[in-house]
Amino acid sequence: MKVSIEISSKRIADIMITAIEGNHMTRTWCEGVYLAKAPKSWEKPKGDVWYSSPDFYAGDFQINVTEIVDESKPARGANLKTHTLSPVEFARGFQLMAEKSAGHLADFINENEDIITADVFLQYATLGEVIYG
Repeated sequence: MKVSIEISSKRIADIMITAIEGNHMTRTWCEGVYLAKAPKSWEKPKGDVWYSSPDFYAGDFQINVTEIVDESKPARGANLKTHTLSPVEFARGFQLMAEKSAGHLADFINENEDIITADVFLQYATLGEVIYG
């Protein structure tokens, strides 16, 4: 059976805020998340960070996620690997959550996600699997 859902850009902003801000789990493998390319019609809201803007995720965006390859070593130089994500990788992240971590996807759909769910999503979108944690 194939099920299709639509995820609003507001909910994507919500999960990204949770993944980036105050998420000690994500920080063990992720050095940072950076704006690479904003959608053409998007303007950063004054006083807000770019990743909190639902309008950002409604367009053709790119972000860079910098992975700490070996978390037992300093996060610099050859121990960092940059992954570029676009809407395609975000869709893949949600698809992989549905296939491999249905409970996390259910929590997200029911607006009951936590830092674990956000970290799982970011790992699926970035790495294609949950490697860390």
